[in-house]
Amino acid sequence: MASADNQKVKIDDQDGRGPVLIADDGLIGAKEARQTDLSRDAAGHPGSDDGADSETTGYDERIQALEVENTYLFDKRCHCPICDSTFSTKAVKTGKDRFIGTDEDLRPKHKNVDYVKYEVNMCPHCGYAAVGRVFDRLTPWQIQNLRTEIADKFAGENPHTGAYSYDYAIVRYKMALLTEMKKQSKISESAYLCLKLSWLYRGAYEEIVKYADEAKFGCLAEDEPNNSYSSFKDSYEEFEKFSGIKEDDLKKLSVRQMTAFKECRRNELLYRTQALQGFMKAIATEFPPICDMEEATLNYLVSELAYLCDDCEDAMHFGAFVLNSRMASPKVKDRERELIEKIKSKTAKKQ
Repeated sequence: MASADNQKVKIDDQDGRGPVLIADDGLIGAKEARQTDLSRDAAGHPGSDDGADSETTGYDERIQALEVENTYLFDKRCHCPICDSTFSTKAVKTGKDRFIGTDEDLRPKHKNVDYVKYEVNMCPHCGYAAVGRVFDRLTPWQIQNLRTEIADKFAGENPHTGAYSYDYAIVRYKMALLTEMKKQSKISESAYLCLKLSWLYRGAYEEIVKYADEAKFGCLAEDEPNNSYSSFKDSYEEFEKFSGIKEDDLKKLSVRQMTAFKECRRNELLYRTQALQGFMKAIATEFPPICDMEEATLNYLVSELAYLCDDCEDAMHFGAFVLNSRMASPKVKDRERELIEKIKSKTAKKQ
């Protein structure tokens, strides 16, 4: 897991772009936040980059989508155990949006709302952030330490209204990750947040591709398309199968959009790798259920993450636990069998 130092943390509104971190622990940066948000920033304005003209392609469609998303949300009241204040946070109305399935790494998908964006509660007064499941689970020592390490160094957050952009959701999750580090809680909790961050970065680049406009911006320069995917750790063929994003769709991106896409993809891989490492340590040191996941489900998840991180040996190792488990459901075993076939195919190609 990445380490944190004691630099000052601040969330502020820069040039009307909405709240972004402008000083941090090395994990959360304004530059990174700007790169991920080519949809709409937290304040509702199109993004900017070092004074360049804003890309407004698909802007109306993106605004409309966020307005639709907002109809599925409500303001949930929370009490902060650190500063004893009461605040509102956005939450998804139960059962309002249709569930359409999960990705291979168990990322849930709904028709109109990305539920993952709204799982972190963050106090705008002191900066304490955590997923709802553990928000109130603090020891007296943790409360005192968070007051010293987070609240006393937090400069505040401007009011936020409306649906969250991926940019803003990522900032909130990274504040939760910083909180977990200062809490010195179980390694599984940090791994869980890293997994969710990898999902958010995937959602961010899916959004970039969804609202690309070939008619207005055209394709990349002639010498770029053939080199556009060389930075992917896994082959484009595997990426396409996993993400559903077609090569022709990527060619619709402007150079700037492609840069943002690659940055989101790089961060997805980074946090996926950290999630894998954290969960593997958690399995060796913690008792199930871990992050509310049964042992078989967690072993399947680790097997999938290892495969996606190009670690076929550990993928097979944890996959064997799933297939040999008496507690694993038939659905989990079927997914693991499909994964093992992909692992075998991937291994054969390397030989």
